[in-house]
Amino acid sequence: MKKYRNWKGLILMVCAVLPLLIFPLLAYWSFQGNDGSGAIAFLVGSVVVCVIEIVLVPKFFKQFHEETQAKNAFVALPEQTAEAMVFGRNKRTVDDRAPTKTFCYVTFEMEGGERKTFRVAHDVYATAKKGERGQLVFKDSDGYDFFVAFRRQANECLPSEKENKEISF
Repeated sequence: MKKYRNWKGLILMVCAVLPLLIFPLLAYWSFQGNDGSGAIAFLVGSVVVCVIEIVLVPKFFKQFHEETQAKNAFVALPEQTAEAMVFGRNKRTVDDRAPTKTFCYVTFEMEGGERKTFRVAHDVYATAKKGERGQLVFKDSDGYDFFVAFRRQANECLPSEKENKEISF
């Protein structure tokens, strides 16, 4: 099982600590000048940056940590399989922002008559044909269903059709 790491949080921490290490050196070099007025402005700016880092870095680190935990929880969910048929497909376009987004949905009907609708990638949507049968693989958590894969059944030809296909030019 793949386990996700909080790389964004690690990069954030490194980017936040480096300026804190460099600021004292730059301030020291700034005070070596003639009147030191630039150094005072630099120190005030450094303090402002440090305060902003102290406030924002933990907030973003916590957000990245929660995202990583959610990914790991999803990976840990058991996959469920069911024989299903593609019942329908539809697209929904959302244009509440400048770039419009189109979401693709495929509805599957299980053997027991239960129907589940999943948001899928465009390539899955494009290849799913109504009435197609196969094995649906999905994950279920607290009433939310997540699509994993749809493995189509191979179309088997009858022997007479196979012979006709081989003979025809």
